[in-house]
Amino acid sequence: MIRIELSVTAVLLSGYVLWVFGMFAVAMVRSRAQRRRDARSKAVVPVIREALVDYIAGNDDRGRFSRFVKESRRDTENAILGFQDTVAGEARDRLCELTMEQALLHEWCQETASRDLMKRRAAFENLAFVCAYEPCRSLAGDLLPAGMKDPDSQVRFSAALASLQTGESRHVETVFQLALSDDLLTRVLLADELRRHAPQLCKRAIPEVLASGDPDRVVPALDVLIAWQRALPLDLKSVLVSERRDIRERALRLTPMAPQTADTDAAIVAALGDPDPEVALIAAQCAGRLHVEAAVPALSHAVTHGGRELARSAAAALAKLPPRGWATLRELAESSNQAVAGVAAEALAREFDQTGGV
Repeated sequence: MIRIELSVTAVLLSGYVLWVFGMFAVAMVRSRAQRRRDARSKAVVPVIREALVDYIAGNDDRGRFSRFVKESRRDTENAILGFQDTVAGEARDRLCELTMEQALLHEWCQETASRDLMKRRAAFENLAFVCAYEPCRSLAGDLLPAGMKDPDSQVRFSAALASLQTGESRHVETVFQLALSDDLLTRVLLADELRRHAPQLCKRAIPEVLASGDPDRVVPALDVLIAWQRALPLDLKSVLVSERRDIRERALRLTPMAPQTADTDAAIVAALGDPDPEVALIAAQCAGRLHVEAAVPALSHAVTHGGRELARSAAAALAKLPPRGWATLRELAESSNQAVAGVAAEALAREFDQTGGV
């Protein structure tokens, strides 16, 4: 019995040793193959890049690229993609056209359906580059909606970038909706890309979202608008009077970037009395920045009854509202309440330093 057990153990150990040796041999073969590929790439990529520079400059000898693709397709692809952050306009169009001629675009389109996540990511990243060229967009366009529904956020982002290249309202609005529903990182990245389309989105897509009353869409939409930090032709009335504190706060932050109306001013004045000190603080800052004179009484009340931070912001806002604001600060500076008097005097002194006199 012991002899049988020893024999089985010996067989198992032998099998294990053979397996380890086999894995080691495979690793060695792969390592050598990778070193050969790296050496070949190191030699050929500079040649391909030089040919691409010559081509971008106007040399239409494209036969050499067929040879490059035949000899080292991946190196040719990488060399072309290496120019994506350094070329634009006609030069970019010529590179995109080359990807079509050498069937690289066709391969990328096929790889968008790959089960291999890395291949799928790379394919959509490449499409985001070449879709700047209209003929490439025509060939790849039908793949982009599916990409924006991919389980992987990086794929969705790349597909969205490719869609934005069209500049068409329906595509821009689709990407905007994706930004509202996707994860925070994707939203931040897409917000930057959507910024140049702000006027287009302000015509319909954004007003519809703000009017929807759906916090799951309104809150991220306001975050995108705040991130843009640019003038927006929007009516913010519906969100300024929202029952939700987070929506009111974000809407107030946007008021300096939207048209100033009587409704806007009234909302700022009302927000100065908001029970949430953060909302009241933002309202005070907006009142000063937008010179809302109707806010003087509410600002005075905030100086005398608000916390220290709110009082200082309200006093700073009053200093931006001459002559009523200055007169109010002078009265407050004579208050028997030393804290109130100190805040008012500080605001007056600061305004004196900035303007040279009050």
